[in-house]
Amino acid sequence: MAFFSKKKIKKNYGNKNATIISISAQKGGVGKTTFSTNFAVSQALKGKKVLIIDLDSQAHTQEALYYHFGENESEFSDYILNPKKDLMNSVYLSKIDNLYYIPADKDLSRTEKLLSSEIGKEFVLKKLLDVPKTHFDLIIIDTPPHFGTLTLNALVASKYVVIPTELSNLSTDGINDLLENMELVVDNYNNDIDILGIIINKVDYRSRKTNEPILTELKDRFSDYLIQPYIPMSSLFKKAQLEGKSIFHYNKNHKVSHLFEELSENLID
Repeated sequence: MAFFSKKKIKKNYGNKNATIISISAQKGGVGKTTFSTNFAVSQALKGKKVLIIDLDSQAHTQEALYYHFGENESEFSDYILNPKKDLMNSVYLSKIDNLYYIPADKDLSRTEKLLSSEIGKEFVLKKLLDVPKTHFDLIIIDTPPHFGTLTLNALVASKYVVIPTELSNLSTDGINDLLENMELVVDNYNNDIDILGIIINKVDYRSRKTNEPILTELKDRFSDYLIQPYIPMSSLFKKAQLEGKSIFHYNKNHKVSHLFEELSENLID
């Protein structure tokens, strides 16, 4: 009697080698999903074949871009619990050329708990991305706003991490917490991962006196990683999300859209 199967599942490999980037923050409300979605769209509009993966059970990625994504069902949890399956079968094409996505499902929180007791749990997503990474130029992972098994999986699978923050003391504490956890990842699971950049969101330029000491601290500690331009607080993001559109499709001529495009270019030359 065999206790496990050696039968190989035929998978369709491509000829690409995607750069895998996790967008991660250990504090909610810093614009992580807003950045993830618009960053993915900006790269797709430049002609790169992009896959965005939502690892957060709140499914904010699909909500933010529902005009482009539609309402497709997700079986992502089933793939996470059965990593030999071909994840390409869960990939959807959006209405935007070159942009593909894997939506989150509501069972991801439960799945994370189940996964936490599995042997080799840290490498499940890396294995699942074995085929998709050969079909895309860029894979962007929107992680949950806490450091659990799913976020750990994302960092183990990634080449880079982008850390969104805002100009508040609590947000800078969140950077410290994430960097401590990244050290554990580097030491134990993935010594190739690096910080692609720290981006500053929702800057209220009317609050220069309160912004200045926090920005000075960020520059003193993380000057090598801070990516400009800093993104100002703007109603553009909320208005675009209400229509389920990227900021580029809602108003491509808005000054914030131009700033975001510049930020995207500075992250990936």
